[in-house]
Amino acid sequence: MTDVTRAARALSFGAASDAYDRYRPGPPAVVLDWLLPPGAGDVVDMGAGTGALTRHLVERVAHVTAVEPDPGMRRVLVRRAPAATAVEGTAEALPVPDASQDAVVGASMWHWVDPARAIPEIARVLRPGGRLGVLWAHPDREVEWVGELWAHLRAGQVPRGSGDRELVIADGQGFAAPEGPHLVRFSVTLDRDDVLGLVTTYSGHIILSPEERAAQLRRVADMLDAQPRFASGEPVELPMVCRAWRAVRE
Repeated sequence: MTDVTRAARALSFGAASDAYDRYRPGPPAVVLDWLLPPGAGDVVDMGAGTGALTRHLVERVAHVTAVEPDPGMRRVLVRRAPAATAVEGTAEALPVPDASQDAVVGASMWHWVDPARAIPEIARVLRPGGRLGVLWAHPDREVEWVGELWAHLRAGQVPRGSGDRELVIADGQGFAAPEGPHLVRFSVTLDRDDVLGLVTTYSGHIILSPEERAAQLRRVADMLDAQPRFASGEPVELPMVCRAWRAVRE
């Protein structure tokens, strides 16, 4: 996938922003205990999306700047996290002053970023001793039935790009060596319709044609109806895992 294609795909989520907000499981709040430095008062949530991480941040940080490039996602973000300052921007161009932040964090977004440009930009806005933190929260595919289910759910979608899904920082970029992954296991409750809704929030589904999206949802619905866990329509506990990395600004 070229950088241009990846950039366009990264901005595809706005077309499904309401579904994304409703169906995408957010990260567990407890991961912030590990990511944020003690006493953090000014924090940027980069690639904030519809505000799943932002809503946890505003409960413990005085000043949260939620940076989101997609206007569709930002529309929901403003509504769902009114205590944060929502602004247009990217990890590569953060609209905050030099040395003004105690932490810059992002959830399920770093794989859309150009680290060569983003890491110096994040170093610019962090105070000495501040932290860069990234995390991903997703179904725990190490659980056998979850892995099998997710292989079916993602079948038929356009394969995603190969962006980093961990924090890698070279020497000389202003940070101590990254720490991680820090794992937090949790669960969310979903029923059959929630799973179908979740499928519609992935970029590999969003960028399909209407006919291809409909066909994929029919395949997933048939698969779920054949699954004893979901056929009854009753809620199911879905095991999740959050993987986090952090690095301290030198």
